[in-house]
Amino acid sequence: MITIAFREKEVAKLARSVVRARRKDVKSDGVKKKVGRPERQAEVGNVIQTVIASKKWKPTESIKALTQAVNRQGKWPQPISEDTVGRALDRLYAKTQDRQFQRLPRKGRQDFA
Repeated sequence: MITIAFREKEVAKLARSVVRARRKDVKSDGVKKKVGRPERQAEVGNVIQTVIASKKWKPTESIKALTQAVNRQGKWPQPISEDTVGRALDRLYAKTQDRQFQRLPRKGRQDFA
């Protein structure tokens, strides 16, 4: 014969977590909702294409200059960051392989011996 014993606290804790999980399932109606900010990569990509087509930015210029042009061109609730513009530009280049979307590598410091 084996006797299994549980602490009353542990049983109450398990009951609360089961009820919480059940409430969460009923509340969501089985539809997964995205968490966080909405992605703006597609919109930013379209604005980048417009800026480049109107010759307001060239690949030899900085990402900062492109970011400023994108922020002037688009109507954004908050300004778009350089990182977002850089990722969108890289995504456009990967998709199209068009050299006008290719980022040129920065010229680093050269060490002279």
